[in-house]
Amino acid sequence: MWYLVASFLIAVANGQGQGVVELSTGTDCSIFKIGVLDQWGYPNVPADTSASCCTGTMAIRGQVVCDATNTYITDLRLGNTGIAGQVPAGLNLLTRLTLLDISGNRGVSTGLSTLAGIPALQSLNTVGTGFSGPAIQFSSTIQCSFPSTLCGNPGCQQAAPIPLCPTTAVSGNNNPADFAPPTASPVLWIIVGVFGGALFLLALMCYFCNQRGAVARRLLNQPTLPTSIDPKEKAVQYASQEVAASGEMAMITLSRNGIPKRSFSLPETRQLQGKDEAALDVAACEPFIAANGGSESFPVRRHYAKELGDELSLTDGDSVVLTKVFRDGWAEGVSMRAGGPALFPLACLGGGVPVVLAERLRLARIMARGGEAPVA
Repeated sequence: MWYLVASFLIAVANGQGQGVVELSTGTDCSIFKIGVLDQWGYPNVPADTSASCCTGTMAIRGQVVCDATNTYITDLRLGNTGIAGQVPAGLNLLTRLTLLDISGNRGVSTGLSTLAGIPALQSLNTVGTGFSGPAIQFSSTIQCSFPSTLCGNPGCQQAAPIPLCPTTAVSGNNNPADFAPPTASPVLWIIVGVFGGALFLLALMCYFCNQRGAVARRLLNQPTLPTSIDPKEKAVQYASQEVAASGEMAMITLSRNGIPKRSFSLPETRQLQGKDEAALDVAACEPFIAANGGSESFPVRRHYAKELGDELSLTDGDSVVLTKVFRDGWAEGVSMRAGGPALFPLACLGGGVPVVLAERLRLARIMARGGEAPVA
């Protein structure tokens, strides 16, 4: 099975273009700017939004309303602003948001589940957006307005009810005329089951055949990195320093299946860490960032389905910002799609990660043969 890790820290520029904000623990204004406006392609975001959205330009326009302490965003009025694309997951991090108006933005057409997941939402207006098809379920306490291109019963308090779904079998359909006993012959289902099982077994056999040598191929097939630096040289330097200084591998990241067993990254182990030990986990990111051309954002190259509550499931196309690297081959980061911070196997990342891991594997083999690791 392929696993893919992800966590995604968001690098955000301040007035001078410097500084890093961790999305999951940032202020509402920084989350709003980086996790909502930038993701939605809001045109000409005012420069003071990240630092002072509660009192700045967008507040003066009436687009942002905050609580009495100007700490938490409570209202967002973004109707007819030209935003487009999928509803950003950053909205779920605005824990005091009670009103959201995105009406008149035809380019917003996907992400109803994200809207339904806003924790404190009480009022929602999506009239004039591009949503279509069957509606999903919303909380019954929300006052909602939807475009007529949606159908079904969303469960919220609608200002104007949307129509029932057409009399065709679609997900979310609530038209009673469509709920009739199945008439398909049992023989048809048996045939479908036999062919489906055969296809599944064939796919399973192909998967296990391709696993042979997969780890070696992943280490060799490393992505192209920026030409402004020599990432491999920096990766060699970092890896050589770590092996020469300690006489052993600084991280156990060379498991052949790419998913090492957790030990140092377990919750109970992290709780016993001192400040100095925790700082080492953060510093351990440096060789990978250096090999990644200085960028903290890494692409995901392997799918991973989480097994514990403090882990993240990632899919192809995710981008992860690395924040910590543990000695057991696991790492911590934040993903805009899946949230965070949470844990994942380091070997599931691309970018500069395979460069460093391949060099460490080479040094480990040299030491296993009785040689000495080179000192940069």
